[in-house]
Amino acid sequence: MRILNKYIRSSLFTFVVIVGLLASACANKSVEEYATKNEVTNQSQRCKSHQLSTSACFMCDPALRDPDRLWCSEHDRYEDRCFLCHPELKDENRLWCEEHNLYEDECIFCHPDLKKKKAGQTETADAPGNLDLQCLEHDLPEKECGICHPGLADALQPGESLKIRFASSESAKKAGIGFIKPTQRNGLTDLSFLCQVMYNHNQFARITPRATGVIQNVLVDVGDTVSRGDVLLEILSPEIAKAKSEYLIAHANEALKQSAFQRKQELIKQHITSKGDFDMAATAYELAKTTTAAAYQQLRNYGFSKNEITKIRDNRSTTSTLRVRAPFFGTLIDRDAVVGESVAPGNMTFTIADLSSMWLELSIPEDRSAHVAIGDSVEAAFDVLPDTRI
Repeated sequence: MRILNKYIRSSLFTFVVIVGLLASACANKSVEEYATKNEVTNQSQRCKSHQLSTSACFMCDPALRDPDRLWCSEHDRYEDRCFLCHPELKDENRLWCEEHNLYEDECIFCHPDLKKKKAGQTETADAPGNLDLQCLEHDLPEKECGICHPGLADALQPGESLKIRFASSESAKKAGIGFIKPTQRNGLTDLSFLCQVMYNHNQFARITPRATGVIQNVLVDVGDTVSRGDVLLEILSPEIAKAKSEYLIAHANEALKQSAFQRKQELIKQHITSKGDFDMAATAYELAKTTTAAAYQQLRNYGFSKNEITKIRDNRSTTSTLRVRAPFFGTLIDRDAVVGESVAPGNMTFTIADLSSMWLELSIPEDRSAHVAIGDSVEAAFDVLPDTRI
């Protein structure tokens, strides 16, 4: 009986061991199958070129790259880590990851633990993206090189530009680019502006009397053509009569003083008169000449010609008539003069203009003013004269 019980216990132990081994074999097979399945899944989510996760491979996916750093599309890396283009940037004291084109101490693919450290770091003065890189191939700043970074054109603001440096002038010619010396010229060949016909202000005058008085006679009218010196109207002015009288008195006094001076001059030669009397006569004569000159100039200011003043002196005329004359050849385009009306300096009597030449006053918008320069030819058209162009 003891032998039978011992045999039964031994059989049960053996059965338990066999069941355990079978269970362990099944479990190992499931783990291997699961691991193989996960490995296949992970392989399908990696890029073929760099064997990195597609969600982290910035070399394949431009959207994952740092927007503040330029990308060297020729060598498939950041410009500030492209030592083929910028050998002067390489730090020989830092290990280099040839697989991912980064320094080992910043390669988050080989050292995933750097992700947490990088998240807490602040950017330093020599951190990636802060360097002003120079494109040695095209001799331009990398941020302006349109050949290496054509994609930057999409982010340009108005007024900004990229640059392209050609190897030679022949290269530029093959690209269809020519060079000429800059000159100032109009960018537009056909400009149209509104304009207004105006009188030539260099041959335009508003006639006003030079003395206060009353209009006695009007000799012309609007539309009349007059020449320089033609009498337009006559004014009776007490000021003119007074000015003529002062001139005649001054002229007579000058003649008297001249005669006295000449007498004293003869006497001084004969030693009959004193030197003091002679000096007094000379001084009086000079004062008389000055008074006459002032009176003469007053008549000139009133518009009298030299010939008219000579006639006044010869005829001893003290009339108060002032004749207003045309200053140049032209046409009377306006009249304010009325017989019997009192006028003074500043009151308009006639307006005269030379109609042989006119002005066009152009209304040029501010944004077109740069296209217009002195000396440009102008062709004018008029609604009332459809067949006429000037």
